[in-house]
Amino acid sequence: MKIYKSHRHDLIVLLSVLCFVFLLSSCVQETPTPVILDTVDAFLQAMGEMGVQATIFKEEGPTIVGLSPTGVRLGNEQLLIYNSIETLDSTQVLDQLEEDPGRRYLWVGEYLILLYTGNDGGTVLLVESLFGDPIIGPPAPGDEPYPPAIPAAIQTVAAALGVEPTDVEVLAYEMRDWPDPCLDYKELDEICDEEITPGWRIDLRQGNVEIEVHTDMLGMNIRWRSH
Repeated sequence: MKIYKSHRHDLIVLLSVLCFVFLLSSCVQETPTPVILDTVDAFLQAMGEMGVQATIFKEEGPTIVGLSPTGVRLGNEQLLIYNSIETLDSTQVLDQLEEDPGRRYLWVGEYLILLYTGNDGGTVLLVESLFGDPIIGPPAPGDEPYPPAIPAAIQTVAAALGVEPTDVEVLAYEMRDWPDPCLDYKELDEICDEEITPGWRIDLRQGNVEIEVHTDMLGMNIRWRSH
């Protein structure tokens, strides 16, 4: 078949474009499907993707809106998770629990109810990352959400010790004016200017080890020592 020069040029251009499109499509990565939190297994998968080990254990607990709980352990902390096959009504859940002072944290998703009766800030932050703020929070003012430096300290210490953040317990914290940017924890031969640096003293515990953490106000600078 005879092909004129202009037609041949157009054909070459078309083939080049098709090859480029083919190569581009082969390099594009598929967007991962987001986890839909509609079952306890989906919650375990979401925790695993965040690097947190979550396991199921047998636990008896109160029924909520006719549902029985499944016990889930995050580190040393325990949650009760209620799984519904129908869309949950948070108002109905609240009506059943609002007068019970023993409930500390309660999250209601579309299909899951999470009940946490502990007071570990790391555990609360993990669940909040998936479900947002709890619809029932802590009853005491001392249990208000931590300042940013506290979860930052928890994450730093947990990573250094090779444990889960939920294994690190917050004992106490208070604002401090440190005498220098080294946060009063100067390393050997380290030179620190005399400059008042506002921050936090945070007392943590991991197992039998107590840890004193010094931070700046936002937790960008963190230094710690164990006792």
